[in-house]
Amino acid sequence: MIPRRNYLRSCRQTFMIGLPTPSAYLLLSVLAYCIALLWKSGPFIVAQEPPLDVIYLKNGHSFQGVILQETGDSMHFRQVIRLPGKPTYILDAVFFPDEIARVQRTDEASRQQWVKKLEKLDPRGIQEKKRMAALFLAKLPGGPWSYRGPWFSLVSHLSSEELTRRVIVRLEDVFEAFREYFGERHIPNKSLSVQLYINPAHYRQALKERGLTLFNPAIYIPERAEILVFTDWEELAATYQQILTKHEAQLRELDRYEAQLRQHYFGQPPPAALEKVRVARLQLARINRENEAIFERQVQPLFRLCYHESFHAYLDLYLFPNAHQSVPRWFNEGLAQIFETAIVETGDIRIGHIDGERLRKVQTMLKQGEMPALRAILESEARHFQVNHHSDNYVSDRYFLASWAAAYYLLFGPHHPPASKIGTPGERLRQLLEELANTSDPKKVLETYTSRTWENLEQDWQLYFLRLRPDGTLRPREEIRPQVPGKGE
Repeated sequence: MIPRRNYLRSCRQTFMIGLPTPSAYLLLSVLAYCIALLWKSGPFIVAQEPPLDVIYLKNGHSFQGVILQETGDSMHFRQVIRLPGKPTYILDAVFFPDEIARVQRTDEASRQQWVKKLEKLDPRGIQEKKRMAALFLAKLPGGPWSYRGPWFSLVSHLSSEELTRRVIVRLEDVFEAFREYFGERHIPNKSLSVQLYINPAHYRQALKERGLTLFNPAIYIPERAEILVFTDWEELAATYQQILTKHEAQLRELDRYEAQLRQHYFGQPPPAALEKVRVARLQLARINRENEAIFERQVQPLFRLCYHESFHAYLDLYLFPNAHQSVPRWFNEGLAQIFETAIVETGDIRIGHIDGERLRKVQTMLKQGEMPALRAILESEARHFQVNHHSDNYVSDRYFLASWAAAYYLLFGPHHPPASKIGTPGERLRQLLEELANTSDPKKVLETYTSRTWENLEQDWQLYFLRLRPDGTLRPREEIRPQVPGKGE
């Protein structure tokens, strides 16, 4: 197990803390305004969605969102902020006629569609927690957790019930989002099974029983419609649950103490004593929110593994279930890496933000001449993506990164697919998947899709990644020196 730093905090004693001052509220407003400016100026890619209302102010700033109400002297507005790779933020504001230059209005149907979307937002995770609590989990004494739902059955060897429930809810959300994004071509005749392991020996044994000797931390097995995932985050989940349990006990003790105060003082306890109880509750709530955010960040690798393999499963079970009609392995793996970092909310899936770590590695490979040529990527086989021994990491990582770069370029690069590629992003991607699954000449499909000759395509996709910045902007061409061509291996 890799050692993990434990940043979770436990409340050991009560401190007197003050309420936010008016200046603090002003600071929050300024920060929100800066976020809005960044969202306005920063290039990022989201799925095709209904247009928003746009308010242009006389001072040159503009805000995108939804007009909630208009009166003669004010406009009530809900601003929608979507930063790359981040959940949606909303801010309510009021604008006055003397500060508005003009308003670009969307149609009423689009506005109502956005209102319904925004109502589904769950920034504090309250609705998710309710769904987690409502799940029916079975557990035999000393045995794993088990669950059966509409999308999959799950067996979890995690001792953490809370983390098991969270994984289930997130997986159900991502499958619903896949259906919304891609649609369905097929109703599977076999149900998907998901198994979570925390013991590396048990995980290796499960792979061995299926005739596999891999070092991949997760895998989807099409023949069995089965996802196997190994996670080493069990200790963190256990610590998180212990702290939550401790804080719940402290809250109950505060309730008991307040009740005793009121009884002792015949319903009129000293204001200072009640204020101390109130501040203690606020402190516990604040620390719990901070711990929730820390825990969410630190278990992201587990969710990314689950999303990655779920993408493979959805393509196999709902889009391309026939063995003779399969998406090329390189494109399947490339897309799975894109969708593993997706933002899933309000029933939608958002992709396109840059994975900074992958981008850095791809640019290093390009500069060192280690990037496989596009031809080699198209000719890659399943063995290039399987880690059978620790020494295979180099080859597997190269091809994983190359497939991510090729898929990202096809989806978001500065090329212009033919006018025949119409519809939503999901429909266009599904059409490309179908063409690649049914062709013996993927080079021709990609030439048509990008409106480029093969020679230009090979050059352009590498140049694109050399110019690409983490924020999605491109460096000027003159800043890029000629690179060593890919080895074509």
